[in-house]
Amino acid sequence: MITGILAAIAIPQFVTYRQRAYNLTARRDLEACVTQAESYFAANNAYPTDPSQIQCQASKDVALYYFSLGPDKYQVISFNDLGGRAFLRSSDQERIKQNTKDEIKRQISEKFGSEEVGPSFHFER
Repeated sequence: MITGILAAIAIPQFVTYRQRAYNLTARRDLEACVTQAESYFAANNAYPTDPSQIQCQASKDVALYYFSLGPDKYQVISFNDLGGRAFLRSSDQERIKQNTKDEIKRQISEKFGSEEVGPSFHFER
């Protein structure tokens, strides 16, 4: 009986910790991609507008999207398929915003088609 009580307490906590780790992986991938975009801007006075100009790395199960909005603007979105949060950052904001993964996946699917939503690095114009 005691084992059952301990399991009832520990398992939900374990699931919560795992989901936090998945979300953190997605956030760190987004931060690294933003750093690449900003470094490119520092060297070229424009943000990447072509896939050959930036190569962000997406960790296992992470979907990472770089949206080129012209040479003076971009947006980066990331989420882990096993997490519950999505992270967004634009060139005109300093803070990373959060949304639910499902809402962001829906928006990307509507705009680009369902085959585009998934783990990997995606460059969109």
